[in-house]
Amino acid sequence: MQIKQVQMAYAPEEDRILMRLNTDKNRELRCWLTRRMIKLLLPKLDQTMQDLVTSDQPLKPESRQALIDMTREATRMQSNLNTPFYESPDKETLLSNSPLLIAKIDFIPAKQTLKSELIIRLATPEGKGFELKLTEKLQHGLIDMLIMTCEKANWGLPFRSGHFVVSREDKKVLN
Repeated sequence: MQIKQVQMAYAPEEDRILMRLNTDKNRELRCWLTRRMIKLLLPKLDQTMQDLVTSDQPLKPESRQALIDMTREATRMQSNLNTPFYESPDKETLLSNSPLLIAKIDFIPAKQTLKSELIIRLATPEGKGFELKLTEKLQHGLIDMLIMTCEKANWGLPFRSGHFVVSREDKKVLN
């Protein structure tokens, strides 16, 4: 199953983000992501992406960060966030007619494919769920969409969009 299109929207009445995925075979997957899940997902996704992007390159920390930032910016410039989500009356909804409430997220680095690919398993408390195979471009796009949607939700998470996709507020340490 290939992901063709991703849409995220904050639903204030649910206080959740609805993520919808269109596939290449005219199928749709829908799931709810809570603030708690996003708070766990974003740092892990960001770190995993950084590890994948720079895994085969011995770099100094500042060179590593520059490579990650350039990769993110290049991907961001190629992204198309203006195309409306494709709606079709004959589209098949996978797994459930109502969105799945995600309670568990697992990261599985792809071993038999490109190094830069990542597999994320999303599941309900009962174990019902699906896996997303994310190319590097989709990883960057997913992070960007999550952050923008969280900003609209006004959840106060320590992530913000900007010139580069993920930036964290500095934490002050008192000794």
